[in-house]
Amino acid sequence: MFLIWWRITHRIDRCWLPMHPVICALSGIGAAELIERMRQLADAGRRGLAAVSTVGLTALLFVPTAYNLAFVTTAIAGNNGYLLDETAARRVAMQTTPSIAVLESGLPAG
Repeated sequence: MFLIWWRITHRIDRCWLPMHPVICALSGIGAAELIERMRQLADAGRRGLAAVSTVGLTALLFVPTAYNLAFVTTAIAGNNGYLLDETAARRVAMQTTPSIAVLESGLPAG
């Protein structure tokens, strides 16, 4: 799903939602495996390495989440009408992008 999204479109609002459950499941499986391996390392007396791995894993999870919340979901990244209904999103697009209004006026009804 990720490769399809990457190659065909970069519209995160359209392709991110169907891909989200798959990524969450894979992340959960990976996190469970990492936690299990960190427990094995801690049991073997390598608590320092487990702490570094935990900090690294936390950073790997925190940085992309913070980026998405701070930049991608704001108006800085563009029109993000994720929760708008279709008529409101169409009205906003017509007002903010004149080229869309020109294209819409040339299309047949329906």
